[in-house]
Amino acid sequence: MGRRGSKDDEEEEEEKSSTEGTREDGQRSAGTPVVFNENGDAPGRYDIFQYQITNRSTTEYRVIGSWTNKLNLKVQNMRWKSGDPSLPPSVCSVPCRTGERKKVVKGVPCCWHCERCEGYHYQASEFTCELCPYEMRPDANRTGCVPILIIKLEWHSPWAVVPVFISMLGIVATSFVIVTFVRYNDTPIVRASGREMSYVLLTGIFLCYAITFLMIATPDVGVCSFRRIFLGLGMCFSYAALLTKTNRIHRIFEQGKKAVTAPRFISPASQLVITFSLISVQLLGVFVWFVADPPHTVVDYGEQRTQDPMAARGVLKCDISDLSLICSLGYSILLMVTCTVYAIKTRGVPETFNEAKPIGFTMYTTCIIWLAFIPIFFGTSQSAERIDRNPGPVLSENRSFHISSYGNAGYGSAQRGGCPRDQCSQWRSELLPSPLTMFLSLSPGSSQMYIQTTTLTISLSLSASVSLGMLYMPKVYVILFHPEQNVPKRKRSFKAIVTAATMSGKLSQKGGDRPNGEVKTELCESMETNRASLLKIPESPDLAPHPWTLSPSLIIKPNTFL
Repeated sequence: MGRRGSKDDEEEEEEKSSTEGTREDGQRSAGTPVVFNENGDAPGRYDIFQYQITNRSTTEYRVIGSWTNKLNLKVQNMRWKSGDPSLPPSVCSVPCRTGERKKVVKGVPCCWHCERCEGYHYQASEFTCELCPYEMRPDANRTGCVPILIIKLEWHSPWAVVPVFISMLGIVATSFVIVTFVRYNDTPIVRASGREMSYVLLTGIFLCYAITFLMIATPDVGVCSFRRIFLGLGMCFSYAALLTKTNRIHRIFEQGKKAVTAPRFISPASQLVITFSLISVQLLGVFVWFVADPPHTVVDYGEQRTQDPMAARGVLKCDISDLSLICSLGYSILLMVTCTVYAIKTRGVPETFNEAKPIGFTMYTTCIIWLAFIPIFFGTSQSAERIDRNPGPVLSENRSFHISSYGNAGYGSAQRGGCPRDQCSQWRSELLPSPLTMFLSLSPGSSQMYIQTTTLTISLSLSASVSLGMLYMPKVYVILFHPEQNVPKRKRSFKAIVTAATMSGKLSQKGGDRPNGEVKTELCESMETNRASLLKIPESPDLAPHPWTLSPSLIIKPNTFL
């Protein structure tokens, strides 16, 4: 036992002396101390490498620092995908920008997606987006809501300039005709056209032109009231007068075929009573409209509520629905259709007598104008896309994201919602309509209200222009440039006019089979037979032939007239 114990002690002494000798030798070699920790281990020395792409488009590991009890990093030697030596962020989620909400990742409460508040939503809090009130839109930063800009049809707009120009020309022309008729009020042409009814018709034509200015004026209670009154009143004046005239012509010639007495209610006073009775129906309808729905203005936010909230506009207009508008014009359209029917019935009246043919051409053209107007007006109303309170889908970028050691943004970078910028732009362009589609549907330049207003005013002006041009311009031309034709002609009684018109039809039917002289002799004998009865029939100057349009075939010898 003694021998073994002494042997162990000798080994420990040898190990201790060997260690101390090694330390002394290490401290003396190369002048660098050799250090051991408490466990007898030497301290660690590490080189830090980065996997980089070289200029030759090859990859290799390069030393960018070392660690010996502390970090020695050479940042300037580091390289990232973009070539920028600055360190990219290496976090789970980056702070969201203004107008974006945080959408927490399920199962990772400290990480989130940044989702932009789209459409008419604004950032109400850090985690929610809310919809703005209907009359408001989000501001530029989407941190609150601001009122939507209110617009109206401006006088300088192309939608207003064209109808206003046409109306001004029409008002000048109508005023010129009225002044000419008043100045030459007692001349044969003015008398033959029916002075009283002509002035009523010219008043209606003037109102049709003037309504354009009310339709474009800034809406308020007064303007909306006048719109309701005069919108259908101008047409009612015009077509009530034309209907009364065509009905009178029809009754006169129908009565002349049956008896020698003149029909009732063909005097100028009777014609005025009939005309204003027809007009009173329109005024009564407007009065009921005022009582049932008093006029007021509204702001329509739905008409131009575009996908882009910044382009949204509210349209200030009178509260007149399409149905109310058609009801207001419906009675006038009924008068127009009835007048057209009478114009067709009197189409056989010789053109040398009164205005049956010009009135007929006027009504045919007017019907064509309004047949084109109605589809455009209601087609525009139906095709305009109404956008509801939540226009368009809200873009969602719920894509998974990850930490990439060498990703799109470099080491430790995080993709915002996992949506690259170019890809997100593509998604947004697919969700939003094209600029052309937005322009044609709901852009401020092509508002539904603008198109309907322009179409309505131009249709009214064209209808008035047709009546003015076909019925009165030929008369004004003769009055001013051919006064020699505007002279009194031999007065003809009602029966003489009707008999001449009837025999004119016989002449056209028998002229091809019988000698011309025989036919004329029969015409003269027929007039001579009714000579006694002609003395008792009141004169109808409005049915007298136009002085400038007498047909040679209807010229009768003087001794056949009274």
